[in-house]
Amino acid sequence: MNKIINKLDEIQDEQKIAILFACEAGSRARGLESENSDYDVRFIYVHPRDWYLRVDLEAQRDVIEYPLDDKLDISGWDIRKALQLLYKSNPSIIEWLQSSIVYKKSNSFYEDVKTLLKKFYSPYSCFNHYLSMVYRNVKNLDKEKIVGAKNFINMIRPVLVLNWIEQSHQVPPNDLSTLAGQVISDQNLYYAIEQLVKSKKHNTEFNNPDNIRLLNNFVSTELDRLKKAVPPKQPTTRDKSELNQLFLDTVNSVS
Repeated sequence: MNKIINKLDEIQDEQKIAILFACEAGSRARGLESENSDYDVRFIYVHPRDWYLRVDLEAQRDVIEYPLDDKLDISGWDIRKALQLLYKSNPSIIEWLQSSIVYKKSNSFYEDVKTLLKKFYSPYSCFNHYLSMVYRNVKNLDKEKIVGAKNFINMIRPVLVLNWIEQSHQVPPNDLSTLAGQVISDQNLYYAIEQLVKSKKHNTEFNNPDNIRLLNNFVSTELDRLKKAVPPKQPTTRDKSELNQLFLDTVNSVS
């Protein structure tokens, strides 16, 4: 973790920004890491106030990306981009803010943005996102024909998220085992998912025919059911004043 924090400090100095929040967003955040897993570090940053006072603000780059280096995959979004995506209930920013592995945070910003996450979270938007993801991943499996633990997880996890949203209408956790423990009541199915997680973490083959059959049937049955279970759509226009205020307060606090 120290290496990651030091790298984030370097990025702040190099880019002349303040990092407000940095987290793990990949397999490690989902409880699926193996020995060879990269560190997928994602962050939200803010420039000094004067950077935002320009006519061509919309033309300025609002993403910072670094090439993969020694298993570190690091990228970040400007605060305006992050808050705009939060307003749209974008699943990526939601997963960042739900991460249990936080490398760096401004306490005031973090608490405020987590409060706004609950306000702007849209079960409808997220449900449709993950439903599309399942269809896409199932199609990819058909094309690849060879099915490994990672392929199965890409198919199973969004189905579990969809079940979570359907059952609770709340923001889903990132951890796959937590999701399964909350939404799966069938013990055989839960066991198959746990074996899948172990296969992914230990880089072993997932080749038990009973477990494969069980998971395939689960995905197929759930797809047919879930496409009819889309939550009601929320109003498309909502008050942005709290997002604007958080943006202004944050910019002023670092200038």
